[in-house]
Amino acid sequence: MKVLVDVNVALDVILEREPWLKDSKGVWDACHETRIVGHLNATAVTNIFYVSRRLIGTENRAFHCFKMPSLVKRSATRDA
Repeated sequence: MKVLVDVNVALDVILEREPWLKDSKGVWDACHETRIVGHLNATAVTNIFYVSRRLIGTENRAFHCFKMPSLVKRSATRDA
């Protein structure tokens, strides 16, 4: 099943934001385990990089942004 993953779901997992972490991690894990095919909007990676810049270090931020494509596909909204 294809799922359009909201940028906030990714931010919840990367930034460990409570109280949404448990639900968001469930979606993230489903993508990782290939139970679903997650799609992010084309601008999501840059938005995540921008939003997280002050909350986590540059190395951690870059690691998460570059790791993301292995879990979810980037696509235009109309493609998901």
